[in-house]
Amino acid sequence: MKKLIPLLLLGGFLAAVVIGCGPTPTTAPEKKGSTVDAKFSEYKDDKLTTKDPDKSFDVKGIKPMIDAKEGKWDDIKTGDKVTVTLDKDDKVTKVEKK
Repeated sequence: MKKLIPLLLLGGFLAAVVIGCGPTPTTAPEKKGSTVDAKFSEYKDDKLTTKDPDKSFDVKGIKPMIDAKEGKWDDIKTGDKVTVTLDKDDKVTKVEKK
């Protein structure tokens, strides 16, 4: 009986180590924001349309940044390079004219 107790303790310890060393659960990596470099095409009705790539963005409430200052959409001309910054939910957070 005296030999059985240490043997059971050792077996329990080994089982705990093996279970503890099992595969760890993985989670999907958290999505981060992104940027899109494109050419300005049009701003109309709170929508920004770009070329190269051809995309459109909802920019309601967003004012463009021109030369690191808040600007107006009318100051950006067709073909001007812009960078659109998106948050992790693909919502526009900033538009900069390059």
